[in-house]
Amino acid sequence: MRCGNELQILTSSSTLLDLLPSNEICLQLSLLAEVINVTRSFDSFSSILLSARSLLAIQGSLALTTRRALLFSAASIRVEEGVTLRSQGSMSVTCSVSALLQANVSFASDGDLLVNCSLAQEGKGLAFVAGVNKTFQLEPSRVITPAQHQLGETALFRADRFLLLGSIQADQGDVLFTSRSEQFDGSCARVSNSFLDSFLGREHLLATSSGRVWVEPSRPVLQDWNPQVLDTRGGSMLTLLGRYFGEPLATLQVKVGGRDCLLSDVDAVSVETFSWFLNSSSRLSRVYTSFLATCRAPAGTGANLELVAFAFCMASRRVRSLRYEPPLLEAACDAAPASCPPPAAVSLRARTSRFLQLLGSNFGVTPGKIRLLVQPLAPSGALTAPRESSEVQWISDSSVRSSLPHLLYADAVRLSLDVNGQIAHLSEPLKVLGAARYPWECQDTRTCGRGAEMGPCEPAACLTCCERSCLSQWRTDAAAREESLYVADVMPGGGAASSELC
Repeated sequence: MRCGNELQILTSSSTLLDLLPSNEICLQLSLLAEVINVTRSFDSFSSILLSARSLLAIQGSLALTTRRALLFSAASIRVEEGVTLRSQGSMSVTCSVSALLQANVSFASDGDLLVNCSLAQEGKGLAFVAGVNKTFQLEPSRVITPAQHQLGETALFRADRFLLLGSIQADQGDVLFTSRSEQFDGSCARVSNSFLDSFLGREHLLATSSGRVWVEPSRPVLQDWNPQVLDTRGGSMLTLLGRYFGEPLATLQVKVGGRDCLLSDVDAVSVETFSWFLNSSSRLSRVYTSFLATCRAPAGTGANLELVAFAFCMASRRVRSLRYEPPLLEAACDAAPASCPPPAAVSLRARTSRFLQLLGSNFGVTPGKIRLLVQPLAPSGALTAPRESSEVQWISDSSVRSSLPHLLYADAVRLSLDVNGQIAHLSEPLKVLGAARYPWECQDTRTCGRGAEMGPCEPAACLTCCERSCLSQWRTDAAAREESLYVADVMPGGGAASSELC
């Protein structure tokens, strides 16, 4: 049926909507008056606008239904018990003072729903429901104030998307936000982000006084867990205290660092049941369970591990405070013995030491992400930039084998082992035998140039000469002869220039 007629009534006095035609009116109605009283049901095929300058009152157990938009505007709105307001289009409720809503009042829209009122609820069963995949908008600085709270009853706001432009406060009773659509499919894959994303970062808007504000599906919370440090070999018994999980707890899962923490015991500490009315004949309930659980942590390494529990596809708020026991690096040597001497008794060779055996503990019971950092020490004792080894081979929880970079210019090296983000340092640097001298050590100790130009070495002008002189001296070192090192090994292509300068 098409409705092309429009009826507009403007009056400065009180008006009863009863004066209009009864059921299934086919007109676009705009009623503007000082006071509007609605005392019987209407079913309209078109839009309805009711605008009162002072009071809009909807009285008695009635239903006001429209196939299109339904708009209410007044300084104050009063809706008595048992009223159902339904729109197949959008719905808007606007008041400049407040709206007093009695028991079992339902505002339901198949489209978007806009509420711009301070709401005072008397009794139970207040529900605002927007359409599937539609938006529920709450305007700024509005307060939800259930006036007479009864245990287990709450004001319900239901939509797939919420636009919160002001604070929401429960003065005495409970306020609950829930979704129209399923948020997860059968495999726990997320279907829609709209509902939960509406509340991300907006916790400050959901204030409470003596009442409570809930967002449902409620995000479960892990309140406490112990111990904080886990054994790298696995088997640590982790005790958890959780709240706001669903029922039954048989669906509970716990993961540490993305791996299962096998549950050995789960006990319900308390069960809280909340219920609310969708309308005068339809009731909806939710059960929230607090639990104490124990699970056996998996083996692993690393820090800042994610601890999360799942119930009915809904993950708890993730925490990153767990860590495994840190690695310990106790010894290193370039052979492959069952044990290495203390670091002070170990010497590496500048040319022939190419692999290291590293001994310690907590390297992990399976191969993981392990890096060896080699930090050369200059002759002055200063640390240079660390270099990463090209290959680290995991052997056991207490042993790894690693390649070494060239050590030609290092007098000593400091070793660090990175095991999945946790770093262990060897207690002392390892000495390096047969290291080349640095060219700048020749400064002010050698001469270069010819005739009148001969003078003390300076790094800028006589670097090649100084380097040649230093390297010549270095070749007389016993360790260098033993390793058969030559000038060309550390100074390729420098012979001709050095001869000319020196």
